[in-house]
Amino acid sequence: MKLGQAFAARADLEQEGVWIPVYGPKGDKAEILLARAGGRNSAYDAAMLRAGRPHRRLLEAGMAPPQLMDEILAEVYAETVVKGWRGLEDEDGNPIPYSRAKAAELLRAHPDFCDFVRDAAMSAQTFTRIDSEVVAKG
Repeated sequence: MKLGQAFAARADLEQEGVWIPVYGPKGDKAEILLARAGGRNSAYDAAMLRAGRPHRRLLEAGMAPPQLMDEILAEVYAETVVKGWRGLEDEDGNPIPYSRAKAAELLRAHPDFCDFVRDAAMSAQTFTRIDSEVVAKG
């Protein structure tokens, strides 16, 4: 394996996003369009700085409550990482239309969903040529 190729994230995918499949317990599938949390997604970095600024003293002291961190993460991810979705449904089977506000709401309400998004969005391999081609064929 060529290390440089395995970890060569593509700038276009980091900024525009990659469709990531999400599978339900019955084999049902949805997809989430994710940009990178970091890397060359400068909008993410700027949003994190902006969102953390009012809480700077708490954050620097390591005294920020987990709820504050969750709220900051949900808002920043909704603004700069979650770019869309298709196939997501509510508990009654109704489609959930994408919006930035709805993304923040779902990230706050569903910690496991937030963890899934965070893990995929932070991984450089999500945005490499090889992985993105596999995802695209999905």
